Amino acid sequence: MLEEAPPAPVAEGARPGPQLLVLSAATASALARRKEDLDRHLAARPDLPLADVAWTLQAGRRALAHRLAMVRDEAGEAADAGRRAELAALGERWVAGEEVDWRALHAGEARSRVPLPVYPLESRRCWHDQVAGGKEEAAAAEPLPLSAPSGIPTEIPPGTARERLLCEIWREVLGVPEVGLHDDFFELGGDSVLGTLIAGRARAHGLVISADHLFVYPTVARLATAAVEVEIEAAPVPAFDLDPAAVERLARRRGKRSAGP
Repeated sequence: MLEEAPPAPVAEGARPGPQLLVLSAATASALARRKEDLDRHLAARPDLPLADVAWTLQAGRRALAHRLAMVRDEAGEAADAGRRAELAALGERWVAGEEVDWRALHAGEARSRVPLPVYPLESRRCWHDQVAGGKEEAAAAEPLPLSAPSGIPTEIPPGTARERLLCEIWREVLGVPEVGLHDDFFELGGDSVLGTLIAGRARAHGLVISADHLFVYPTVARLATAAVEVEIEAAPVPAFDLDPAAVERLARRRGKRSAGP
């Protein structure tokens, strides 16, 4: 007797109602820029699932010193006062520095990462003294030390050969001086175009990833576990058939040189 297998369980969709959107940055001005960019992004894409936006902002991104939490509702949904108050309290604790288990918040719900605005670049002015006569000697000026803002974790260096390779590729493509194991690709300025370049360079070194992997595994530590190593076949060295007469002439010429005048 044959019996049809029961259908596989399907994960629940997004929980209706308000969602908690979290943002962080190294400075207050960068945080304000991030909020403006996110507001414009969401206004231009009204069909973007707010639950997926919340998950993308919450999970996989390192929390920096300056933080902001906002409770937003899906368009057209009735406000849930109780849920809003619960999320607002959670957001206040996160802003105060509390660690939050975001996976537990979304337990039993299907979530996907979605493309969002990258971390804004900030300009910074550095000054050096002028010598007598008003002429500047930039070459003699000591560079100003650029220390990381307080509250930002120290970079964790790569440990395995695969992690070192990915860090080096990220550093070259993103144009940043250092890349740590848990640095977020998008917060370092990455986007889909740069992700394609990274995938191509990794493939040239025998490491197979795709640009889509970076949306699911946005750190070197996580991407290294998803990459697949393959053997790169060395290009064959072309063989040349030398003319025997040419070889003989070359040998006589070298013999004359070695004999001298």
